[in-house]
Amino acid sequence: MPEFADEERGLISAFGLQRISTWMGGFGHPMPKPTQLLTNLPDPKELKCHMSLPKQRKLMNNSQRAGKRFYKRDASGGVTGDRDLAASGVYTEEFCQAALKVWLKATKA
Repeated sequence: MPEFADEERGLISAFGLQRISTWMGGFGHPMPKPTQLLTNLPDPKELKCHMSLPKQRKLMNNSQRAGKRFYKRDASGGVTGDRDLAASGVYTEEFCQAALKVWLKATKA
C-alpha cells in the first residue's frame, strides 16, 4: 500500500478519513484493478472487496478473450497502455450503487 506524504497524513487525520483497499473487478469491472479509497463514511465495509490471485488472472484472461486490450508489452519487456486503457478508469454501476448504499446508510444514522 502506498505511503502518504506528511501533508496527506495531516488531512487524513484532520478529517477523520480511513483508507479502504478494494478491487473494482469485484464490482463488475473487466480488470481486477486494485483501488485505494479515502472516506469519512463511518462504516464503508461494503466497499471492501478481496480478490484472490487466481480470480485476478481469470478476470484478465476473460477480458483478453473478449478482445479488450488494456496494456501491451514492448520489445524490451516494458508495458504501455493500449486502446482500451482509458476505459479502465470508469467506475462501474455496481460500484456506484454500493457507494450510494453506504452513503445513504450513513446519512440515515
